[in-house]
Amino acid sequence: MLNVAVSGLRAFQRALETTSHNIANVSTAGYSRQRVDLATQQPQLFGSTSLGNGVVVNNISRYSNDLLTAQMQRASSSFSRLDAYAQKAGALNNLFADSSTGLSASLQRFSNALQGGRQHTDLDCGKAGTAVRSRRPRAAAADL
Repeated sequence: MLNVAVSGLRAFQRALETTSHNIANVSTAGYSRQRVDLATQQPQLFGSTSLGNGVVVNNISRYSNDLLTAQMQRASSSFSRLDAYAQKAGALNNLFADSSTGLSASLQRFSNALQGGRQHTDLDCGKAGTAVRSRRPRAAAADL
C-alpha cells in the first residue's frame, strides 16, 4: 500500500519538474511545451480481487504546431537549395569574370586573332588571301 503512494508522489514530482521546465522556458525561442502522460501500473491479482500498484510516468510528450513545423521544414529546405544554387552561380561567375584565365579572356584572344587574320587578308588578293583567311581562325582556335 505504501508503494502505491510512493509511485504517485514520484510521478507527480516528475510532472511538477516538467511544469517548472515549461515555465522557465516560456520565452525561449523555438521551445515547445512538454506534458507528462501518466498511466496505471499493472495491478496485482489476489484470487478474484486485484490490488492497484499505483501510477507510472508513461511518456513525456512535446506539444508543437504541426503546420508551423511543416512550414519551417519547407523553408529550411528551400533555403538550403537556394544557398547551394547561389554558391554554384558564384563559382560560375568567377569562372567567366576572371580577367586572366576566365572565358572572357579566351574569347577576347580569339576575337583578336580573328581580327588580326582579317586585316592581313584584306591586303592579300586572290587564292593566297583565301588560304590565309582559312588558316587564321584555326590557328586562333588552337591558341585557346
